Amino acid sequence: MRNTKTSYGPITKLFHWVIGVSIITLIAVGLYMTDMKDSPLKWEIFNIHKATGVVVFVLAAMRFLWLLISPVPEFINKTTPMLNYAAKAVHYTMYLMMFGSPISGIIMSLFSGHAISMYGLYTIEPIYKVHPFAQYALDTHIFLGWFWIAVLTLHISAALYHHFFLKDRTLVRMLPGNYK
Repeated sequence: MRNTKTSYGPITKLFHWVIGVSIITLIAVGLYMTDMKDSPLKWEIFNIHKATGVVVFVLAAMRFLWLLISPVPEFINKTTPMLNYAAKAVHYTMYLMMFGSPISGIIMSLFSGHAISMYGLYTIEPIYKVHPFAQYALDTHIFLGWFWIAVLTLHISAALYHHFFLKDRTLVRMLPGNYK
């Protein structure tokens, strides 16, 4: 179940793909919903977006704890020290963003007086209105959304570069079902 020196284990892969697909979906939905005209559908999409952001935050915390128990495999030797450094920097940045994006969204919602309904099962009540703080959180959330697009583009491009140009196992070892 844990990572080895050369491969990612199934739990790490599950976290990677569930969180990755969730983040990409949240970005796409975030871009779509902000351009919608006010309607009950728009606010329902906002509620789902917020609840899913909270779930991603919890999953990111679990993923980080799993990382402490099951460290990442070693880099594949075909890369240069500079590429290894860049890869680490991108991964650390994504971890910070996995926390920063949902935290800024949660703060934005709660400090602008809006509750977060967790899919109708539970409600996180707003704290109180602090407009400047909510505005700062909104600006941060929007910035991180656009920054996610840049960082994910870099991350996916690097994985494809490894696979098609370096022809190493960097991408393959993160695919589901591959445990070599």
